[in-house]
Amino acid sequence: MLNKEKLNANKTIKSDCRGGRLCPPANKQKGITLIALIITIIVMLILVGVTINVALNGNLFGKAETATKQTQKEADKEALLSAAVGTIKTDGTVDFEVLDENLPTGWTGTNGTYTSPKGNKFTVDANGKITEGEKENTPPTPVLPEGLTVGSEFEMDADQDGTEETWIVLYDGTASHLNENEIEVISKNTMGEDLELGKNDTEAIENATDIDGNGTVEEIEIAIYSYNNAIDRINNYCKDLIKISNLGVRSVGSLPSDPSYRNTSKPYAIQYLDRWTNKTGWNTYGVLGENTDTNSDDDYKQMDTLGIKASGDAKEYWLASREVCEDWYDSSSRGGVGFGVGYVNTSGEIIGTYLWYVPSRSSAYANGNPAYAGRPVVKLLYP
Repeated sequence: MLNKEKLNANKTIKSDCRGGRLCPPANKQKGITLIALIITIIVMLILVGVTINVALNGNLFGKAETATKQTQKEADKEALLSAAVGTIKTDGTVDFEVLDENLPTGWTGTNGTYTSPKGNKFTVDANGKITEGEKENTPPTPVLPEGLTVGSEFEMDADQDGTEETWIVLYDGTASHLNENEIEVISKNTMGEDLELGKNDTEAIENATDIDGNGTVEEIEIAIYSYNNAIDRINNYCKDLIKISNLGVRSVGSLPSDPSYRNTSKPYAIQYLDRWTNKTGWNTYGVLGENTDTNSDDDYKQMDTLGIKASGDAKEYWLASREVCEDWYDSSSRGGVGFGVGYVNTSGEIIGTYLWYVPSRSSAYANGNPAYAGRPVVKLLYP
C-alpha cells in the first residue's frame, strides 16, 4: 500500500508540475527564449560592426599586408646573406663574380646589386653587409698631385671613359671667386661631341614658342630661344661631360663668380634705326633678343696669361658668353643687328657666330647651324 501511494503521489507531483508554480508556463518559456535570441543577435551585430570599424580605421589590413611584405624582405635578405657568406675570400671580402654566378634561384643582378623573385632589391658591400635598395653610383673622387699651382698640368680621367685627360690649373685659392682650399681646372683639349646651337638646337626645338602667332614654331623662333638660353645650355653641356666628384662644373667663358649669369636686359639699343626701311622684323623678333654679356673676359685674360687660349687639340670650342652686334656696310640702309654666341677658333681668337639676324631691309632669319665642342672648367677641393 505504501509503495502504491508513493507512486500515486509522484504521479500527482509530476502532473502538478506541468501546470503549477514550480515550472513556468510553456508559452512563456518560448517567449523568453526568442527575446534572448534577438538580443544576442543584436549584440553580435554591434560587435561585428565595431570590429569592422576598428579594422578599417586602424588600417589592420594594411598593417597585415606590410607585415607580410616585411617578413618576405627578411626572408629574402637571409637567403642573399647565406649566398654571400659562401663567397667570402681569404681577405674577408665578398667575391662578387662568384656571388653573381651563385645567386639563389630566381634572383637577378650583378656586382653588388640584386633583386629577389618578389621584386625586393638589396645591395651587398665588399664586407658582406646587406642593405635594402639599389647601390648608389657615387662619383669617384679624383686623387690630385701635390704642389699644384696656377698653370700646373696633371692627368685625371674626369669623364670616366678609361682614358686620362690633361688638365691645367686655371685659378687657385687666391682668386676672388674661390675659397682658400679650392682650385678650378680647365681641360687642355676640347671634350665631347660638337654641341649645335641655333635653329638645330634640340633643346630649343622642344621649348621654343610661336612668337608671331601663325600656328607654327619657325626656325627664327627656335634660334631666338637658343640664343637667349645659350649660357645655361653650354654650361649644362659641360657639366654632363664630367663624371667625378666635384664642387661645380661650368663652361669656359662663363662668369667665374656666377656661371649662370646672363644679361637679360632687352631690347638692344639700335644706333641707326632711322636708316631701317623695314622695321617689322625688328619689332616682331629683334626686341626679344637679350643683350651682350662680357662673361668671357676673366677666363680669356687668364688663358692668355697662361698661353692656353687655343685648345691642345686645335679644335674650336664654345664660350658661355653672348654678343649683339649692329653692323652697317655703308651710309645707306644696308645693315642690321646680329645675335651671336662666342667661340674660340683654332688660333685661340674669340669669334662671334650669329645664331639669328635682323636685317634693316628684309625679314629676320636664323643664321646657319654652328656647332663646336666644349671646354669644361671644374672646381675641386684642394688641401
